[in-house]
Amino acid sequence: MNESDARLKTYITDILKKNKTLNEREVKAAVRKGLKLGREPVGAGVIREVRKSLGIDRPRAISYASTEADRTVAETELPAPELESQAPVEPFRPAVRRAVAALPLPTAPLPTPTPMPMASFQVALRLPLKRAYVMVRLNDREVFRADFRPGNQSGTPALVTPPIEAVAGPVIVKVWVISPDKKAADEYLVLPVELEAGEDRRLGLVFDPTRELKERLVAERG
Repeated sequence: MNESDARLKTYITDILKKNKTLNEREVKAAVRKGLKLGREPVGAGVIREVRKSLGIDRPRAISYASTEADRTVAETELPAPELESQAPVEPFRPAVRRAVAALPLPTAPLPTPTPMPMASFQVALRLPLKRAYVMVRLNDREVFRADFRPGNQSGTPALVTPPIEAVAGPVIVKVWVISPDKKAADEYLVLPVELEAGEDRRLGLVFDPTRELKERLVAERG
C-alpha cells in the first residue's frame, strides 16, 4: 500500500468511526472535501475494506457505491458533448406489494335443531287429612311442593297440581305425603309413566287410611 492509499484509508476510518451511518456517497464527499481531492475519484474498494474492518459492511451500500464509482469513472472519461447529452439516471424505486384481503371460507349452514316432543301431567290426590306436606318430583327434579290444608272442602278433600311439563317418553314420578306428626301419613310412591307426545295425563292417587302406614298412598284405579 503506498502512502496516498494509507492516508486515504486512515481518513476514511476516522470518518466512519465518527458516523457509521454514512453511505458510500457521503463518505466520498467527505473524503474529497477533507483531502481537497476535487473531482478525483475515490476508490470504492478502500471504503468497503474500511467498512468491513469496522464491522459495518453492508451489501446494499457496497452495491450502491460500486454503481456510483463506475458512473463517476464513465463521466470522467466521456468527452464534454457526451456528458451534456447523457440522460439522468432514474432513482431506484422499490416495487410496492399490495395486500390482498383473504376471502372467508364458505361455511355450511348449521342444522336446525329438532324440537323435543313434549307432554304434561297433573297429580290429583284425594287426601282425607286435616293437614299434610305434599311434594312431587319428576325423575330427580322437584316440580311441586305444598302445605296441604283442606279447610272446609266438601266431600273428600283433594289436591290437584298445576300441569307439569315433561319430555315425551318414559318418566319417573315420585310423590311424598307426610303428616306433621308422621303418624297419620308418611307415604312415598314411585310411578313409572310413559307419556305420549302432546299428551296431558292425569295421575290420580288416593290416600287410604285403612292400610298400613307407608302403604296408604296408592294409585287410583281407572
